[in-house]
Amino acid sequence: MYEYIVRDDDAWQRQNESPYATISPTESNPIFAQGTQVAVLQTVKDDKDKDVAMMQLKGETNTTYTTMTNLAKVARLSNEVEYAFSKDYQTLKLPYSKTTATQSYKQYEKANFHKACGDYLRVNTNSADEIEGYWALEEILREPVSDEEVELIDDYSGGMSSDVAGDYLGFVEDFKKGGYFTGDKEPLTWMEEQGLNENEITFLGMKVSKIITPFKEVLEETEKNLKNDYSAAYNEILEQYNGSSALLGQAQIRYIKNSCMCNPSNHSLGAAIDIRYHLNPQITSADKKYVTFIKYLTGLDLTKSKTAKQVTDAQEAFMKKLHGQKTNKYDLDDIIADYEDVNSMTKEFDQLIKLLK
Repeated sequence: MYEYIVRDDDAWQRQNESPYATISPTESNPIFAQGTQVAVLQTVKDDKDKDVAMMQLKGETNTTYTTMTNLAKVARLSNEVEYAFSKDYQTLKLPYSKTTATQSYKQYEKANFHKACGDYLRVNTNSADEIEGYWALEEILREPVSDEEVELIDDYSGGMSSDVAGDYLGFVEDFKKGGYFTGDKEPLTWMEEQGLNENEITFLGMKVSKIITPFKEVLEETEKNLKNDYSAAYNEILEQYNGSSALLGQAQIRYIKNSCMCNPSNHSLGAAIDIRYHLNPQITSADKKYVTFIKYLTGLDLTKSKTAKQVTDAQEAFMKKLHGQKTNKYDLDDIIADYEDVNSMTKEFDQLIKLLK
């Protein structure tokens, strides 16, 4: 049965006798076309102990040879699976081929898959042909979301970053990998139920909207505590802002900026705001002097993967070395004062970095 497909776009022929050496491509001995359907008659070993297939191309009678790594086998999945297409897609007749099939799918449309071949999955159409059919590249397939969620995507697309809008289903998968939305609920549906479009409050003298109810309650409690316990600092903040738009990040559906594009931001849930966002640090691997400085103080390398505990430990180390004590013992008025001091130390900081290089 012709259950193998040429997967490599540079599949050279091999000699038909030991040591089964490679044959340089020529007009009479071309490389095998990617997506060609073949039957593997037997396998042999070359002089480097690699598996070489003696095979027959579909529609031909002669046998030829190539390494097994150039081929992928069509195999039935243990269980049929349902996926949705992350974008509009035209299926192929065979995996790795350039010949399109008659079936195309729209973004978010669902299909059931029952066979795999390398990087491709085959739609189950109950066709009599075991191999040819509707093949889709696996990397564009995602776990499906509910019809209710799909209906909301257009409504929220204006607040999505371009990478999220281009692959919203992948974005939801990343949420689930982080332990969120493991039940039946999905992000947009859940946020609607949490009052995202109804909630509006005043925080630090500025209007805040597009936030979920639990976060609204946190901001309201914070405002109350600031007024009661730190009235001087609170009044100073109100005077500084004076109704300016110093808040940012209400319900921006995006990944954490300057991250691996795999960590959804809390802004995506309407559960975060940025205060004086233009002063927030956005450190990337390109900012070598800041990476060096933080590693010097805490031992944490911002360019490497890190656990939540490593980050919190480094935060405590940073505060202790910079201020002499841990954050949980630090008075809010002192933090505000030191924050202003740090923001005024740019020249001194740059000189220190030069010494550390």
